[in-house]
Amino acid sequence: MVFGFQGAGHVYDGFLHPLVAWHEADIDRGLLELRARAKDVTASQLKAAAVIGQVWLGEAARCVSSQLQAARSGREGATH
Repeated sequence: MVFGFQGAGHVYDGFLHPLVAWHEADIDRGLLELRARAKDVTASQLKAAAVIGQVWLGEAARCVSSQLQAARSGREGATH
């Protein structure tokens, strides 16, 4: 028995293609809006990540600085 895929072609030609063609402008507009929203969300997330990175970097610098000060204090106390 041989199975063919002509049924899928008939469904596409008779239903999907006309439906998509009829709504093509709406689909295109929706895709453009989705793209714009995705850009906005991406930019917003990148800004938030930059702020978090700045905070983390500041905290890391403070931590390293306090450790260096503690190490210096320990050495100075040992020599006196």
